[in-house]
Amino acid sequence: MGTLVVGLTPELNATVFIRNNGEDSFSTSLTFSYPSALSYRRFALLQSNRKYISIRCSSNPTSRDDPVTNTTCGINHPIFRSGAEVIFIATFSISQDVNLGSVVQINATAGSENGGAITQDMMHQATLPVKYAVFIFVNAIDKSTKYVNFSTGQEDGNQMVEHWYEVKNTYQRSIPVSVTFQFPVELNRTQVWNASLEVPAKLSHLVQCARGMRTPESKDFVKQLGESPVLIRQNKVTLMSSAHISYDETKYTQEGGFGQSQVKTVVEYLGTYNYLPVIIGSSIGGLILLAVIAAVLYKVGFFKRQYKAMMDEAGAEGNEGAGPPQESSPDAIKE
Repeated sequence: MGTLVVGLTPELNATVFIRNNGEDSFSTSLTFSYPSALSYRRFALLQSNRKYISIRCSSNPTSRDDPVTNTTCGINHPIFRSGAEVIFIATFSISQDVNLGSVVQINATAGSENGGAITQDMMHQATLPVKYAVFIFVNAIDKSTKYVNFSTGQEDGNQMVEHWYEVKNTYQRSIPVSVTFQFPVELNRTQVWNASLEVPAKLSHLVQCARGMRTPESKDFVKQLGESPVLIRQNKVTLMSSAHISYDETKYTQEGGFGQSQVKTVVEYLGTYNYLPVIIGSSIGGLILLAVIAAVLYKVGFFKRQYKAMMDEAGAEGNEGAGPPQESSPDAIKE
């Protein structure tokens, strides 16, 4: 275990190796000293070079104000033979709301009734860095403004745009956090959003805000932003804000969660549509099309055939109106 995470790590295991390099040891013991926020739970024998080995552990009663607790384990009472060795795991439970500082330290000291001074080989100290689990998220709320528009004549007007965020700590541990809100305020040196931050009155005593200007770090983004037209000259743009949570990562840690969120508002410019160019263009196009059709018909002789047909029809009607030719009477010829 590289780091003890209070709130995520329910237990702490300490692996112990003890060996008797001298004469037989009577009433051998191993005493653990550790913060009172930890509590001894059990041991598990891993390995021994003796067929039979016994370990019995008990904790000394302490008051809640004592910073350190001791647990003593008897090793193979009454005699721990010369050359004997044993490896076991001691398990300690950890309260989920304790404060252990930045480091937890466990000391182990071996002793016996043989007497003699305690040497460095009979003592060992283990330390482990400590962090505290948190679960903090920031989330966009649906009541945020989704859409606004400007019409012709409102280019210099203002519209209220609200972006709502919720910041929540779902763990019992109280920690200081910073929430950074980023949003555009200028485009081509033209102010597009006169933004302000509002905190519910019941939380105002918990929040301190400071405003600062920041240019996006991406050079390409800055270049594109400089070449873009002013907001009101575009038909539709997206106004976006973001919120990002930060905290002291040397002391706290979070697995997963939602550390950042975004809100978007579509801003649209509704200009008055000028239909005159469409009408003029349609009329001219219709006249050109009519002229082309007439030229094609003339070229294929359509009008000549129609004219001849009309003349033939007129001649036929004239003949019918004159009647049949009169014949000369024989008597008239004789006279």
